[in-house]
Amino acid sequence: LVWFGTQSGVFRFDEKMWFKELSDNVLYPGINRISAIESSIENQLWIGTANAGVRMKFIEAGREIEKDYTTSTSNLPTNAISALTHDYSGAIWAGTHIGVARYNRVIDDWETPVPVAELPSELVTALLAENDHLWFGTDKGVALYNLNNGLLELVPGLRNIHVKAMAVDSLRRLWVGTLNDGLFVRSEEWRVGK
Repeated sequence: LVWFGTQSGVFRFDEKMWFKELSDNVLYPGINRISAIESSIENQLWIGTANAGVRMKFIEAGREIEKDYTTSTSNLPTNAISALTHDYSGAIWAGTHIGVARYNRVIDDWETPVPVAELPSELVTALLAENDHLWFGTDKGVALYNLNNGLLELVPGLRNIHVKAMAVDSLRRLWVGTLNDGLFVRSEEWRVGK
């Protein structure tokens, strides 16, 4: 299956047909406005929405189950989700408009292991997992979080840029796409890509 998140809901393609999957949760009218999508190592589909929190879909006993996580049903810091990823242990992370949150499967709830004040900005716009680290892109720069010791390092060469996307290539270079400042690449020093 291939999943697509759009401003009009989630679509899936099973190599023959397209299917549109709409949530019927009327308490959150924006629940079908998708801002991020991520699959987990446990065959769950995590769906971030622009203003209705996170949805998680999975199959149990041959039946499709969907759970909604919002500020009123969980410890998610906000319902505005901008990015999703999973780390090397399989934990799901959400970039939100009020910092980052990590899903704790043991308690079936979200926690905020990184204080918002330590981030370059509370608006986390992109997430990227790389080995035992997470890159946090914000609207005011980039930070690197060590999953083993919880230390956060602000990246000095990328302050005050609005990050839109991040990727690591086969040479382990980090690429950072920005809203207005072009493309940056980290080899040893940061430089603007041409």
